[in-house]
Amino acid sequence: MPTRGSSQPEIRAVWVQARSVGSQKEIDAVLKRTEIGHFNALFVNTFVQGQALYNSDLVEKYERVEPDFDPLAYLVKAAHQRNIQVHAWLVAGPVGGTDGPILSQHPEWGMLSLDGEKANWLNYNRPDVRQFIVDLALEMVRKYKVDGIHFDYTRYPHPGWKWGFDAYSANAFKEAYNLDLEALRYTDLPAYGSFRGNPLAGVTTAQALAVFDDGQPAILLNSYGTGKVILFNWQADERTVAASSEILRRSLNYLQNEAGNLYILRSKTNAEKYGYGDFDTVFTWLEDIGASPVEISEEDITILEVNDILIMPGVYLITAQTASDLANFVQQGGGVIFIDGPTPSIKDKNIQALLGVNAQGRHFDRTGLLIPVGQHALIPAAERGLQLEDYLTRDAHWKTFRKQGINFLLQEVYQQVKREDPGVLVTITVAASQEALAEKYFLDWQSWLEGEYIDLIIPRLYVEKDKPLAPVLADWQSLIDDPNEMMVGLSVFISESSREVKTSTQILAEVDLARASGSRGIILFDFAGIRDEVWETLGNNPFSSNINSN
Repeated sequence: MPTRGSSQPEIRAVWVQARSVGSQKEIDAVLKRTEIGHFNALFVNTFVQGQALYNSDLVEKYERVEPDFDPLAYLVKAAHQRNIQVHAWLVAGPVGGTDGPILSQHPEWGMLSLDGEKANWLNYNRPDVRQFIVDLALEMVRKYKVDGIHFDYTRYPHPGWKWGFDAYSANAFKEAYNLDLEALRYTDLPAYGSFRGNPLAGVTTAQALAVFDDGQPAILLNSYGTGKVILFNWQADERTVAASSEILRRSLNYLQNEAGNLYILRSKTNAEKYGYGDFDTVFTWLEDIGASPVEISEEDITILEVNDILIMPGVYLITAQTASDLANFVQQGGGVIFIDGPTPSIKDKNIQALLGVNAQGRHFDRTGLLIPVGQHALIPAAERGLQLEDYLTRDAHWKTFRKQGINFLLQEVYQQVKREDPGVLVTITVAASQEALAEKYFLDWQSWLEGEYIDLIIPRLYVEKDKPLAPVLADWQSLIDDPNEMMVGLSVFISESSREVKTSTQILAEVDLARASGSRGIILFDFAGIRDEVWETLGNNPFSSNINSN
């Protein structure tokens, strides 16, 4: 196979997840459909959840593989007989949990947040982690003669802002930039960070204890009857500055009474639309700061005692009855802490009275400063004497450092894989938003291409049902016009959260548009979601010619 920069046939590929290749029967079904659609490449999960879909000397075998079966060995042989390429798809970020097969043996390899959280994500700043990923790639190239090494989730977890604060990275960062990473945790205010949420506005009786640098209230305290309510006016459970945890600790102490208990609301009403994700993250957050919350339902609010504290974790939808029960609880002396306020329910008069605000703000997702308003026992404050430009400079150095860890990884993989077999294609898939790649995931994809750390970048240009692909495609057109550097990733699903598939007509239209743009190729997500009629439609038009890439 020629290397990057030379003329190559169009790549017609599909992502194949691990659940589709655990047995010979499943692989045969994959190959049959691939031939029907006249595809010529399979990007197949070979390393996922910290496990291998082949006989590895480095990691455990994927638990769902049929006993005594080597999926990759069988697949490569059978695919090559049909002139179909096999690219080894590595999920080289999340590795199956902190108690999983990788991080249980090497806990120091995991990422650490500024607030002490542990992620099930490999830390690219460590040379031993990078060498581990290099060794995985080389193992598949040497033992199985795969046609490509394909990286996925090779980025920072979302929100990327908070990750990378382990001791190794701190020392390496200080050596590189002479800056103490502790100063970037922001355990007090003003704190520079990334914030998003569904804010409440129209302050009436509440006191703003902290604001964002655009003037929007961030921490609000309101008295109602003999009780008090504290509002974190953003998704503070993301913990993107360490001060959030300190303010939460102080809030619990401020509201606490020796005779009272701490409760957290698990709202069925809210979960019908928003799920229980916020409940889970806030519950964990409380445990991490040493609290022991007790879960209650909406019906239990009426039995709370006046000395109790109730946490409202991302509870956006509140019924009139629950609002009334909350008002009675606080009026008699109870304490409530809202994490990201109930914006859809703010028209309720009881909610307005509880929170001391009466309007819904606009969703925001921005970087900036969290600033104290005067002095208050709830707010840890410091005199930094820094201007916004100083924060931006520090932040830029810290982002560059973390980008370089990923750059080093891809460079090392590329060089060693090409040394082993120059014909192996090294690719990586990324999100569609170029701004998010740089600011949220710390991916320096331009440097990958300029430095030749990869052969192809594959943006996932996923659009929802009935949404146009053209504007998303246009953002990447300049790279498409640079031959052999990019191919387009498309999804057959109507949204990222749904397994409902698009119509054959829409899938075909997206494929036609992407091909017309000049993309090096097309890859579809994912095999399991493509119906039989779609394979047949693609095989007849537009992939009517049965080409191969070998």
